[in-house]
Amino acid sequence: WPGHPPGWLDVWGHEAFPRDDARLGTVADRIARSGAIMTPTLFYWDFARLIRNPAPLPAESVLIPPRNLAWLRAMPGHRIDPIAAAVWDRALERVMAFTSLLLQRGVPVLPGTDEPWGILPPGLSLWRELMLLVECGMTPVAALRVATAGAAARLRLSDRGRLLPGYAADLVLVTGDPAETMTDRPDVAAVVRDGKVFRPEALRRESEAYAACMEGEPMGVA
Repeated sequence: WPGHPPGWLDVWGHEAFPRDDARLGTVADRIARSGAIMTPTLFYWDFARLIRNPAPLPAESVLIPPRNLAWLRAMPGHRIDPIAAAVWDRALERVMAFTSLLLQRGVPVLPGTDEPWGILPPGLSLWRELMLLVECGMTPVAALRVATAGAAARLRLSDRGRLLPGYAADLVLVTGDPAETMTDRPDVAAVVRDGKVFRPEALRRESEAYAACMEGEPMGVA
């Protein structure tokens, strides 16, 4: 492509990159016929545009340890850059349009976030991924299913992903009805792991204590 810019994800956002909308439909048709399962990790594109944008980060970013954010900002290409942010804005828009083509053709699409590349903590990043899939044309119910029963089925895990006797008792309880409307951020009432109930306040305290010694972790050492 013109200029051979580095990387490949952001190529979706380069204005000089030649595009043929009819060709995109042809590629989507081929993917549908192939039986492939797609995980577009839309959250990564969302992160890539926000980390470069001079606007304030999402409010939930305060849940990321400051040193994690400093590490992300120190990496090449992650500094504030309005021009690069605009490229990634277009890249996200275009990859979501292509994801919509896949959904229209019935291609199985599973959610993914590509952590730790994020300015939202795990869990919230998955929620954001589901919201982006809904914007691509999934219903909220379908998005919740692909993140639970659908993912378990594709990974051939027969003991999770559903509310049934004998299944793993791992749940996130939120207020409201996400099957009808997925809000910008979930109001988490409790988390259940192996049948044990955890409240957000307690998890927050434990995570803050963990973050205080993150240098001992392999990622922190790196």
